[in-house]
Amino acid sequence: ATFVSLSSTGIMLGTQCWVACAAGPTMFLNMERHAFGDIQARLFPKMGMVSMAMSGLAVASYLKNNNMDLGFGMLASSLVISALNSFVWFPVCTDYMYEMRKHQVGTDERKKAGMMFGITHA
Repeated sequence: ATFVSLSSTGIMLGTQCWVACAAGPTMFLNMERHAFGDIQARLFPKMGMVSMAMSGLAVASYLKNNNMDLGFGMLASSLVISALNSFVWFPVCTDYMYEMRKHQVGTDERKKAGMMFGITHA
């Protein structure tokens, strides 16, 4: 159980570090803006699902050897945050990105969608 907990936490952290520090910046600097947005819209849900699955494994394996303590609370909060990212945050942000693309630059609709995209993307 300790191996599963450590491995799942490492996979989750490694996935997030790879996306944030290597793959994301590389794509941002080398891809056309809309293509970058399209690929991110497809990669982020996958990253969220990996994080959610690994968080669930980490929580379950942690509870096998430990009681509900601070460590459990931190792992459980990671699971909740991953679930919120996967099912709420990423889809809402993606919807605003595609909504922004529907409107001409300078229109009120684009400004509103752009503002909401910026809020959800931050």
